[in-house]
Amino acid sequence: MAAAIVPPVGRAASFAEFRIAHRAEHQTAFNRRSVAVGNLLILLSAVPFATRRWRRGVSLALIGGAVLGVGHAVEGTLADAGRDLIQHPLWAIRADVTLMYEVIARR
Repeated sequence: MAAAIVPPVGRAASFAEFRIAHRAEHQTAFNRRSVAVGNLLILLSAVPFATRRWRRGVSLALIGGAVLGVGHAVEGTLADAGRDLIQHPLWAIRADVTLMYEVIARR
């Protein structure tokens, strides 16, 4: 069976190419669950920010980012994830939210 060709994310010409490479960075169940938990915490940090509870909002966002970082560090894709976020921030967020939904929905 031939190995799938995964383009480097930094050179992705479309979101479809980016998505393929992004999924390749989330192979383990631990990393996929870390994405779900970390992104959920980051999204939930909007509530304290909206109610002007700055410390709680910052705390939730930082904890969520730490959970994401641990998941990528365990899988060995922390540098790639950081590069993706810097080069394609909107695509990275969109791909992570899609992955979070898939994990929660158990797809």
